[in-house]
Amino acid sequence: MLESAFEYYEAWRNVPGPLETTAGMWLVRAGHNIAKPSYLSGPKIIESYSLHFIVQGKVRLEYGGETVVLAKHNLFCLWPNVSYSYRIEPSASPLRMMWLVLDGPQLPALLERIGIGPGQPFSTASPFDASARAIVNNIHRTLHMPHGDPLARQLLLYMLFDRLAKKTSRPPEPDRHNGDWVNQALAYFRLHYTEPLSIGEAARLAGVHRSHFTAMFQRETGESPQQFVLRLRMEKATALLKEGALSVGEIALSVGYADLYSFSRAYKKYAGHPPSDLRKNGGRLALESGGE
Repeated sequence: MLESAFEYYEAWRNVPGPLETTAGMWLVRAGHNIAKPSYLSGPKIIESYSLHFIVQGKVRLEYGGETVVLAKHNLFCLWPNVSYSYRIEPSASPLRMMWLVLDGPQLPALLERIGIGPGQPFSTASPFDASARAIVNNIHRTLHMPHGDPLARQLLLYMLFDRLAKKTSRPPEPDRHNGDWVNQALAYFRLHYTEPLSIGEAARLAGVHRSHFTAMFQRETGESPQQFVLRLRMEKATALLKEGALSVGEIALSVGYADLYSFSRAYKKYAGHPPSDLRKNGGRLALESGGE
């Protein structure tokens, strides 16, 4: 280990490659330390998220005019561009910490899952158990091993947040406000409308009863879930028919129908004419001799 005026430490830096920077988060640097009695860091700001895990001893964290003393199994996170300071707190055991400095757009949501936010950048729920510590050790190994695998490192980072979230005493509660789950349902239908869909399954994912789901969806959107999905399918089918690259049978299967007959019947009922009448012709209907 290296020695400074305040600690003994090891640290490793990462240069994230494309596999990492196209993900939701990536590792910038990592390390661990044994603090000396005079240990102090800050006040200072950093440009990334610095997640600190307390292995033993105690640390005093000062942030935004607040102070908290944290102990073994607790953790805290320095938020980007926010001034913090932390120092050793007298304890029977020397202060030892591990840390991961992370960046990426997914981190606020991941940290929220473990009960950490800008207003409370720490967790006293003791989520940093032996399993979480083993994961951090493995992340460290991907940095100090020659040619450490970035894919393995990404998997370990997500495993760590999953483990911490399961151990926290403040798991995130799903928001059941109408606007929230209706928007979630809209996204679900837009993503899966070409597949066999069940309104019951959509209601289950939204966390509400099917009858309530249907009534509130219609009130918020002006359409029933079935009407919304039908419109998505018909709009996509119309676009494909105008392009003219696929047969009507191919289009039927592509927009979620089991066969040509059921699609043709649904399309005629929706549009007022058979799908075979519509071909690429400046967006106009063109009647074809011989049909499809």
